[in-house]
Amino acid sequence: MLRKYSEGLNFRMTEAGVQAPSADVIEYALKIIVNTVLIAAVTMLLGAVTGEPAATVAVIVSFAILRLATGGYHLHSNVGCIVGSTIVLTLIPHITLAGAWSLGLTLFAFAMVAIFAPSNFDKYAWIKPRHYPVLKAIGLAIVASNLWIRSDLLALTFAVQTLLLPFKEGGEEK
Repeated sequence: MLRKYSEGLNFRMTEAGVQAPSADVIEYALKIIVNTVLIAAVTMLLGAVTGEPAATVAVIVSFAILRLATGGYHLHSNVGCIVGSTIVLTLIPHITLAGAWSLGLTLFAFAMVAIFAPSNFDKYAWIKPRHYPVLKAIGLAIVASNLWIRSDLLALTFAVQTLLLPFKEGGEEK
């Protein structure tokens, strides 16, 4: 069905002077949308059930914004991505940090962004490498904002996201 739809789309786009994406590209884009919606919906539902809806939304949004700027590892399985992301994003609001852990995790995340970001954009993003320094600066600014905000939730979220930066996809140069 997707292939038939893409053929019709291809004809209409060609008529308009635009090259249509392949069925594989459309399928890949749909998988990303489905993954993202499922992760967000299930995580928000679990956050509401566990009594942390606002914190859960804050985790989802802050994780996603930092990930957009810095990239990170992608699991090879859609199901693994959905399950793993949902578990991690659901657990973060329920973890309490003691003492200087917030500052330590924020500094850790800052260092990880400085060293490894952006990561895996060569395979999963359309962003040109000449823009990578800007993305790194944006990522650093996002993490550094927690030095002013001083949120345990953001410190933990940023630290978890930046743990995904050093890992490369299978088959890529290490």
